Amino acid sequence: MVRNCPKWIKVRTDKGQIEMLEKWNRLGFNFEPNYQFKTDKDLFYIDGYDVKRNVVLEYDSKYHNKPKQQRADLIRQKIIIDTLQPNVFWRYNTVDKTFTAAYKSNHNFKSTTSVID
Repeated sequence: MVRNCPKWIKVRTDKGQIEMLEKWNRLGFNFEPNYQFKTDKDLFYIDGYDVKRNVVLEYDSKYHNKPKQQRADLIRQKIIIDTLQPNVFWRYNTVDKTFTAAYKSNHNFKSTTSVID
């Protein structure tokens, strides 16, 4: 279980976020919660990042639906995509319980599970 990982124990984490990442990890992914990502200017914690597959997963709780937060999320998302160039960048909306592929690379990324196809 990822809960005992000392890298992120001091970072505020939503219980649902950890449960979702654990579920995906049981399906064959290796999402690291609150993956620390630095640029020259900023420090981010990505809600879930699978380094091997280069897949980003953001867990958006209710406050992410506020217009100001949505603008901030899009700026942050662009920085992450421009820097990491992930195969896929997913957003999970906890309010309507939907996944959105906010970004997919032009690479032939094939998932190993039917959950994300």
